[in-house]
Amino acid sequence: MKRLDDILSGAGRILVTGHVRPDGDCVGACLAVRAYAAAAFPEAQVDVCLEPFSPTFDFLKGSGDVIAAPEGAYDLVLVLDASSFDRITESAVPAFQTAGRTFCIDHHVTNTMFAQETHVEAEASSTCEVLFGLMREDRIDAEIARCLYLGIVHDTGVFKHSNTGERTMRIAGRLISLGAVPARIIDDTFYAKTFVQNRLLGRALVRAQLFCDGAIVCSWISKEDLDREGAGSQDIEGIIDQLRVTQGTRIAVFLYELALNEWKVSLRANDTVDVAAVAAEFGGGGHVKAAGCSLSGSLNDCANTLLERLAQEV
Repeated sequence: MKRLDDILSGAGRILVTGHVRPDGDCVGACLAVRAYAAAAFPEAQVDVCLEPFSPTFDFLKGSGDVIAAPEGAYDLVLVLDASSFDRITESAVPAFQTAGRTFCIDHHVTNTMFAQETHVEAEASSTCEVLFGLMREDRIDAEIARCLYLGIVHDTGVFKHSNTGERTMRIAGRLISLGAVPARIIDDTFYAKTFVQNRLLGRALVRAQLFCDGAIVCSWISKEDLDREGAGSQDIEGIIDQLRVTQGTRIAVFLYELALNEWKVSLRANDTVDVAAVAAEFGGGGHVKAAGCSLSGSLNDCANTLLERLAQEV
């Protein structure tokens, strides 16, 4: 196992990037590495390239310096929290392809090992948990601790999901002692919702339907819904988790439309169903109890295809 210092060492220009539609773990991981690298290797140029993310993450150090598209060649492109090449931030792909070295740090069991070097800990709750183990603790300041704690909180659903283990809780406790403030991070970035986000959540809940005698709950949000509210993909985060806690259900399914007849699918399981295996059949991936994929076609066609396959699991 390489330590983060070993990975970063010797690189003059470093690009840190993550996956499309970055969530809390992706954003927290990227900004944590940027802050860590800037302190440990002050002579290096460290850029973070990500798609737009939730403004609730703007309190993290370096959030205002994230670039939309990198320019020039990089000695190292470090990809965080992305399980496959097609999941990388699109504008960072040219830099990845021309980089002197590429390295991926991830926690998805479905990682395709697309980088020259890869470090995956599939048993970890989040990429931020993995990063804590790769960092020198004496270099983790309060700003880095906040970034890592945010990622862990978001990928564990505030420590409710089954990926939360003893190690996760020990690391979270250590991050608190290093300066992370749970109340602010949890309330302001996980539970707090804008009026638009609540409207979209309400629409999804009203549309929700039960299948397979209540074992599966499914709902959806269209591109038209998002456009009407002036919303983006960051405004529907958390809907799948609200569906998941529907009493008696084993699987939650949420589809949202990225473009006409192009759907992003989120899957969650409440028991032993392996939704990552199902997602992989449709070109996606993730974790045993939290996974996703993309589908093309009408809502009815996509939903029916998914539900027919998931029915075999329940």
